[in-house]
Amino acid sequence: MFLKKLGRKYFGIEKEKNYFDATRKRLNNTDIIKDEYLDTLQNNRSKPRIPFGSLVEMGLIKPGTEIYDQKKKVNAKIMVDGSIKYQQSEGSIHKVAAKIIGAESCNGWTFWHYKSGNSLKPIDDLRQRLRPAN
Repeated sequence: MFLKKLGRKYFGIEKEKNYFDATRKRLNNTDIIKDEYLDTLQNNRSKPRIPFGSLVEMGLIKPGTEIYDQKKKVNAKIMVDGSIKYQQSEGSIHKVAAKIIGAESCNGWTFWHYKSGNSLKPIDDLRQRLRPAN
């Protein structure tokens, strides 16, 4: 059915007449998907993965820099290997943020912010600089 939905040519072999008839009936009732619905959306999962450590390695953010939650109630320090340290917790931007908010997981890219002049910006802004423009 999938090949027909995509408008592809296909053939099948079946020796049992009951299965052959059932398949023919399903194929006859299958519609081809229109071309405009075959494109996929570009989302964050389809973009190249960039580890936080790459930002440190490339000098976009330096070891020892403090990063904050959006309300600036929590702060952590960036370590040389790209991990972060908050009180007694050390680990990835995601793991430490999740521990702080008491969740199983957390998107550290949007949780953590850095100082840029007089304002706070999400560290995700730094990651976007490394992504190819499309």
